[in-house]
Amino acid sequence: MTHEEKSREPAERSTNHTSRGAVIFVAVLACYILSPIPVAWGLMRLELYDHVQTSYETFYAPLAYLAKRVEFIDSFYEWQIRRFLF
Repeated sequence: MTHEEKSREPAERSTNHTSRGAVIFVAVLACYILSPIPVAWGLMRLELYDHVQTSYETFYAPLAYLAKRVEFIDSFYEWQIRRFLF
């Protein structure tokens, strides 16, 4: 390995690490956004929703806030409710 190749390795690792972190962040965010209705459905089927309702509502409060204020977000969750809960 030449000196030039060695000097580039840490920067490449840093870029790869940052890219991997960004992908993980986007994946976790997407799962969070898509999950409230399926999670509620699962909790209801397991008869656990009443026990964790306060925690559930607190965890998903940011999405509830957005759903109240942005029409297409509200429409998306209404569609999920019709699909999973009825």
